[in-house]
Amino acid sequence: MLSLEERLEGWRKGYAAAYRRQRAREHRALLGVLDDAGFRRGLALASPVLAEAAERARRSGPEIAAGRRESRLDAGLVRYVSRAALKLSPFSTLTRVALGTIDEEAPEPLVLVEGWRERSLLRVQRYLIEQDVELICRHRAVREGLKVALSPTLEEVAPERYRFLRPERWVADAAAGKLRHEPAALAEVNLSRSLMGGALEALREGPRVYRELAGALAAELGGAAGATAVLDKLVEAGVLLLITPWPGNEPHLEVRLLDHLRSLPAEAGLAPAIAALDRLTGLERGFPEAADPVGSVREIDRALDDLWRAAAPLAGIGPGIERWRNRPGDVCEDVLLTPALPGEDGVLRISGREVREIARSAEPWARLTAFQGHRLDLLHTLGALLERRWPGRGEVGFLELFAAAQPLWKEYRKLASSGADLWSSAFNPFGLQEVAALAGLRTEIWTSLRETLRGLPPDEPLPPGTLERLAARIPERWASPLGPCLFVQPASPAGGLWVLNRIFEGTGRYGSRFTAAMSEETRRRYTAGYLRAARREGDGGPAELLDLMWSRRDTLNVHAVQTARVLAIPGEELDPEAAEPVSLRDLRVSRDGATGLPRLTDAGGRRLLPVHLGGTASALMPFLVQLLALWGPGEIRPPRSPVPARREGDLLVLDRLTSGCLVLARRRWVVSLGEELRRQVAAASGEAAFAALNRWRLEKQLPESLFWIEKTPYPLKGDVYKPQYLGFSSPLLVEVFRAALRDNGDPLTFEEMLPTAGDLPRGPGGERWAVELQVDTLALAPGEVPEGRAGRPGPGLIPIPTAAGGRSI
Repeated sequence: MLSLEERLEGWRKGYAAAYRRQRAREHRALLGVLDDAGFRRGLALASPVLAEAAERARRSGPEIAAGRRESRLDAGLVRYVSRAALKLSPFSTLTRVALGTIDEEAPEPLVLVEGWRERSLLRVQRYLIEQDVELICRHRAVREGLKVALSPTLEEVAPERYRFLRPERWVADAAAGKLRHEPAALAEVNLSRSLMGGALEALREGPRVYRELAGALAAELGGAAGATAVLDKLVEAGVLLLITPWPGNEPHLEVRLLDHLRSLPAEAGLAPAIAALDRLTGLERGFPEAADPVGSVREIDRALDDLWRAAAPLAGIGPGIERWRNRPGDVCEDVLLTPALPGEDGVLRISGREVREIARSAEPWARLTAFQGHRLDLLHTLGALLERRWPGRGEVGFLELFAAAQPLWKEYRKLASSGADLWSSAFNPFGLQEVAALAGLRTEIWTSLRETLRGLPPDEPLPPGTLERLAARIPERWASPLGPCLFVQPASPAGGLWVLNRIFEGTGRYGSRFTAAMSEETRRRYTAGYLRAARREGDGGPAELLDLMWSRRDTLNVHAVQTARVLAIPGEELDPEAAEPVSLRDLRVSRDGATGLPRLTDAGGRRLLPVHLGGTASALMPFLVQLLALWGPGEIRPPRSPVPARREGDLLVLDRLTSGCLVLARRRWVVSLGEELRRQVAAASGEAAFAALNRWRLEKQLPESLFWIEKTPYPLKGDVYKPQYLGFSSPLLVEVFRAALRDNGDPLTFEEMLPTAGDLPRGPGGERWAVELQVDTLALAPGEVPEGRAGRPGPGLIPIPTAAGGRSI
């Protein structure tokens, strides 16, 4: 017994030593990642405190210290490293984005070409610079040189009573001590006929320069001072709109503002603002080469503060009012990879055969996904409102409907934010039979799919035609007007198997943000496919995509024009040379007698399909944009997994769901850790907890490498559940898992790692890369993909689909 005990103690010491050696290797590997300049920049933008601590550790050397501070540093750093390598997101500061091409002659399913360059674009968040623009445009020397236009939404609803859509604005809030954002809203105002007659006459031929307009109205408004005072009040109310010399979707607003201020006379009193903007834009340009990214971001914040101190007095804002800011260092970087070799259009080539198979497999699932939710419920309800509110009228103006539908819209948003199930719930305030039939069909389809899956052997692919038969039950009148946008990852080096990570509406929205980082020639070629696809057939007649351009507040919304026509929303200045503006007053709504659904048309009767192409979630957009987008495909929310859970001992298992070449849902395990093991793991040393959790993992027969769905608290969103990579062979990753257990109660949810690290595509140098393709099926070329049901064109592909790539591992 003594001999056995001595041997056991030797093994324990040997195990503890091996654990410490492996932990030290992982620490050195983490510090080695900091040699990647792109990763350092992304970390500085995501977590400047962690970035600074990591840089200090990097300078102090690779040896690990035993303190809690060093352990917390490693735990925080490994999260970002694993996200950069494996958890792809096109909106993450840690994911690089590139363009790829479809190659009909490619011998391999997917190839990463040799030689890449980076194009980096760093900008402060849009809402920050917008506040400065608004203040500077109040300065007399700037305002008098701007053009003024009458709000295109202005209409007389009663004698000398006008209704209009007031644009969003920033107003000084003395109580809060900062600027306050006011969203766009319908407003009414009393205006005398003499005033409006003069303004209408002066602006009849189009916008006028402010000082010229004031001069033209001076005689009837009490001289130059009186005209200026009246015009300022009309601008403040939103009846008159100031037109900046740049379009709303200007990709780098601070640069354009600087150029404009430099063009004004030196005596305009703008020198401090120009100096601050010059410093700000210089720091942005130099960020990709910055030796200290965190310090660079802080310098950008100081330049913004200098700009505020220069701009506030120009607008008459006192020192007690500060800029409104989400957080310090609120800047974003877009990194676009471009091919270094001549003759290459993108950094990735994908086989045309693979693309067609992806599209073919996704088509019925996309139809089913678009059918869930309450978009059609609301459209039927609005159609009923048309008949009840305006009986006998063939059509009404959209703004009339928008004003009348406000109570319904509030009810609809309440349901949308309640978390109601998208398959079984309904929005039916009028008790309409059509909506009841819609909800019933959604429930029937969902139930049928669940029953089919319940009868399948574990991980068995869906029988061919299963999803097609379910999707065929959706009547043509309820079908989505557009195909999907597919986020897919290759799951097999030989091709033929792909994981569908996400599915959204195929409008060109999810790649639009990155047009700002493209060269002018690349941007032109990229948007050409979308422009061609904007005019299409829908419900037996011509239809046209209409961009609901709204580039304010969030840099994610800034994008190049991708449709031939753009809605002119007050406060969003358009470039008439890039697209034809469509006025809100020209929008008409009528009810289709065959479908019962309302149709949106322009003044000439052409059907319009409005699309929100900004990256911000629709729920955060102005109500006007949210409501209009429902006449297009709306915003498609990824569906929950339909796979029924089955029990394996004390595990609940949701099997992998595969249809055609696509894995629609990865395998999942739901299991309890148990209170006793939780207490044991919490109190144990690092090596003891590592051993205990591995014994538990082996007992439950969980894979060594997987993702677990971690609950993460967000101040503005509440709890958010995100996949976090977990390798049970890594002491550090197990440490991260153990620490997070404090905030994650039972049961725990794990998801298979698919593709595995060994199945990731190899780059030109042999390294493996996590790659996600964003295949947008908007632009169609005849014969590219098979036809869909009933002669409808199947999903097509843009000529250059977007590819989002993680870092090599």
